[in-house]
Amino acid sequence: MLSFFQRIWTWLTGGTKVVIPPVNPPAPASGTPAAQPSSPASSTTSSAGGLVLELRRTAAGSQLRLGDQVVDCLEGPVSALAPGTYALALRAEGGLHAAYLFRFPELHKGMVQIQDSSSKQFRYLRLGEQREDAQGGLVIGHIGHYLDLYLALAEPLLAGKTAHLRVG
Repeated sequence: MLSFFQRIWTWLTGGTKVVIPPVNPPAPASGTPAAQPSSPASSTTSSAGGLVLELRRTAAGSQLRLGDQVVDCLEGPVSALAPGTYALALRAEGGLHAAYLFRFPELHKGMVQIQDSSSKQFRYLRLGEQREDAQGGLVIGHIGHYLDLYLALAEPLLAGKTAHLRVG
């Protein structure tokens, strides 16, 4: 569902979509490698060579850590993730995927799914403002932080690399 601002902007511009860029936009595909900064995602790898996203729970709240990148997040009040390691994958189907594709047409390639065989619902890394928005997954409240983390995970997943969520 579009926000009030997005509906007004769409009406005023005759259908132009509102796209909010990430805080740190991805480097262009072409260019010299020396000129491009190294991705923080590349510094956090598991022993198997895949990315490891860590969920750390503290008294102040929950944080996701990928390399040097630390993002505050919220978990659902009822269906929090049990400690352990979960595979991450991109899921490019369903209503939520379509909504994010409309919202971020240039960046979205699929929802980052937390693969949990013990759950009957899909668990995602997603945007939101309240714990209830999590719906079993993890919610990031700041659009720019979400997009930075999403791009750090989605690009390697699209390239065939593995990624895991480690819940401690």
